[in-house]
Amino acid sequence: MTTKKVLVLLVMLAATEGEKICKPETCRSVYCPAGSNYTTILLTGCTSAEEIIFDGNELDVNSWDDFRMSRIGKLSLRFNVLRDLPASAFANILIDDLILSHNELRVIKVDHFVGVSSLNALYLDNNLIEVVESIPSTRILDLSNNRIKTIGEDAFLRSGPNFCQYLYLKNNRLDNLRFLKNLSDLSVLDMSNNNITTLNNRTFPPMENLQVVDFSHNFIIHVDLDVAEFRSLRTFQILMSKQDELKIHWNEIFVPLNLYQLYIVSILTFTIPIIIVLSVIILVLSCKKRKKLFKDTEMKILK
Repeated sequence: MTTKKVLVLLVMLAATEGEKICKPETCRSVYCPAGSNYTTILLTGCTSAEEIIFDGNELDVNSWDDFRMSRIGKLSLRFNVLRDLPASAFANILIDDLILSHNELRVIKVDHFVGVSSLNALYLDNNLIEVVESIPSTRILDLSNNRIKTIGEDAFLRSGPNFCQYLYLKNNRLDNLRFLKNLSDLSVLDMSNNNITTLNNRTFPPMENLQVVDFSHNFIIHVDLDVAEFRSLRTFQILMSKQDELKIHWNEIFVPLNLYQLYIVSILTFTIPIIIVLSVIILVLSCKKRKKLFKDTEMKILK
């Protein structure tokens, strides 16, 4: 073997060192077992798949081209320690449900989803995301349990049929709602556990299709909503942070609506009962302890 061939062989070995390939037997439902440390996948001859489950492995970001096919029903890449996505990672692939939960993504950039057709669902929950620059057209979007402080005002500018009807943003660090201005089709909005302080028609634009809203566990101190255009709203949930904030005339605000459920709770409303219950428990335990002490003393005296 010539020196040149030896060098080529060594280069090839070095390129594949540490690479572990998942080789599914079928293209219809692809499953690469979690904990197998797969870095890539071999889908020779596959043009479509009902689902590809590649959870709990070590996907190499340089292996995105291995997932190229015309259509994927569900693509799940959870728990792969993904810190970034290549530009146009999912371009020209028809995907129904894309699951990128439980990774370490920090920024969702404009070029991440270039060329992506309308999704049914996009799950980006339980990452480390702080900034969202752009989101592809999707019916369901879950960004819960991140560190999001900023969502670009034009992040939802892309149009599409049934664009973003369900938006889950609970457990983040958002302090404004300006990004909602392009979400006219929104039906369900979960903004619980954020840093929202004000609700008015400038920060919270009217949405004709909105049915369920959750602003619980925020820091709401001012509400000035003209809800006449929230015609479909059926459930509104909010948790106030101070007793005096209950002075807001909620009945006047929501009287034009046919609400099924309106939850307006002050922290004090459930904090006081909890304190009372804890006090009773402590008192009972204290009485039991004293009773036992008296019994022990009585037994000593009798002896």
